[in-house]
Amino acid sequence: PDEGLRSLKALREDAESYKTDKLQLDNLNQRLEKDNNELDEALKVLGELPGMIIKAQEEKNRAELIHDNLLKEKRIRELSASLEEHRRRLAEGEPCPLCGSTVHPYCKQSPSSPDDLAGKIKEASDECDRSRKNFYSLETRLKQHYDIREKKSGELSGLKKDILKVSEKCRSVMNS
Repeated sequence: PDEGLRSLKALREDAESYKTDKLQLDNLNQRLEKDNNELDEALKVLGELPGMIIKAQEEKNRAELIHDNLLKEKRIRELSASLEEHRRRLAEGEPCPLCGSTVHPYCKQSPSSPDDLAGKIKEASDECDRSRKNFYSLETRLKQHYDIREKKSGELSGLKKDILKVSEKCRSVMNS
């Protein structure tokens, strides 16, 4: 009877050990599945982001070019306005203070039609800011997803090792 009792206690301990190990194995498998899903999502995003970044960089460059061109247009208009002031002071028959000519064929030329250049410059500046923020945001997301990929790959490797150890413990309890 004592031998049978010891055998039953040993079986009970093995059953408890198996139950604990099986619960741990189930938890590890759930974590493995969750981490695999997170890694898959990160890899999917990593596949999409480079194209999005290229497009955002093109938009940023285009917005900056438009803004620069508008600023150059503003400078040209400022210089032209300065010339307009000189033209208004010209009198027929009197020498031009810039070139000395007494003939002033462009004296009556009217300035270009006014438009809302300042508003266009403001819009272009806002678009530059928006496109820069979008571009830098996408670059940051790309770096974050590279970090997630590295982290999850390491975690998955560790989880697989842990699952193998616990699986072996479960098998050894079942075989004894």
